[in-house]
Amino acid sequence: MKKIIATVICFVSVFFSNAEESSGKTGIYCGISLDGTWTSSEYQMNFTVNTANFEGCGGVVKYKEENATKFGGGIFLGCGGGNDFYCAAEVGILFNNFALKKTFSEYEALEIDIKDREENPNTFLKCSYGNEYQAALKLGKVFTPDESREIKIYGILGVATRKASVQYDYAKSANSRPHSFEKNIHSFVPGIGMEVKLQEHCSLGVEYKYKAYQDSKSTHNFVNPDDDGDFDLEPRHYSLKTKQHNVSLRLIFNI
Repeated sequence: MKKIIATVICFVSVFFSNAEESSGKTGIYCGISLDGTWTSSEYQMNFTVNTANFEGCGGVVKYKEENATKFGGGIFLGCGGGNDFYCAAEVGILFNNFALKKTFSEYEALEIDIKDREENPNTFLKCSYGNEYQAALKLGKVFTPDESREIKIYGILGVATRKASVQYDYAKSANSRPHSFEKNIHSFVPGIGMEVKLQEHCSLGVEYKYKAYQDSKSTHNFVNPDDDGDFDLEPRHYSLKTKQHNVSLRLIFNI
């Protein structure tokens, strides 16, 4: 993440220099946004069990939630401008923390033999995501159809980070293998946007961004080498993959 931040700072310095040379309209702006986010979240656990004692168990447990919808709001602060060539750098927070929950049936989790599970609750999974912190560079073109109107169309290249956590457990079972982990996940964020001037110090914009977060991974060893009948034979491997489509309706105030 430090390398990403350093890269962003470098680009900001270069682009602001270009913006100042091309226009006297460079300035500070801030704003609020209404955001819709569509998330694809894929959880996977690989594990190997002692089939001599637990027949029919082990393998791969998967859960994929496609296009889970979450609406939230954001705040942002940036600096940019331009007469013809538009350039800006921006930071912001998107308040859209949410959680995806799944209860596996006895045929999905493969935790213990089906014959021994009649009195036990099912396995449950909870994948949670925290609020998102963003930084972005914007490059584009300024169009002025007439003196009273100004339209900016631009591309976006940014970075985003948020916290992802996983809770997995088979409650109240002698063979329970609970495991929780938490990671900070990061993504490069390409996108496009458009901004229309409403008044001298107020504009309305819309943006689309795509985020393919790095995989969040964890390994946990439940193996007991002193127990020949132990449930697990190898450490368990967990992963969480996250992709998002984000659309923002933005109200911008030029300071």
